Amino acid sequence: MSIEYFGEKLQAARKNKRWTQVELAKRLNLSNGTISAYETGTKYPTLEGMVKICELLDLSSDFLLGLSDNKLQQNLAELPSQSRQLAIQLIEQLSVRAGNYTEIPHQDKKRIE
Repeated sequence: MSIEYFGEKLQAARKNKRWTQVELAKRLNLSNGTISAYETGTKYPTLEGMVKICELLDLSSDFLLGLSDNKLQQNLAELPSQSRQLAIQLIEQLSVRAGNYTEIPHQDKKRIE
């Protein structure tokens, strides 16, 4: 994993929310210069900062750090709550029909709801 990769993911997630660096900085109680440094790969957030970023952007740290490219989780997180719940139900129903049903674990449902 490289610092640049984290910055690219953070920038993409911020833009998906249609937030400027200034808006994200305000929501995290940071300076916009700090957000810029994260996105350009010259600085990393603290562990506490990473948790706040993940909660705010509805993403996992694995995704932001490049350990997982779970686009489904990112896409579900961007849906309105009711649509997310319907999508989860649809995924579970499709899994049943495909014969490889595994219920989405409760903790994962909570993360994307």
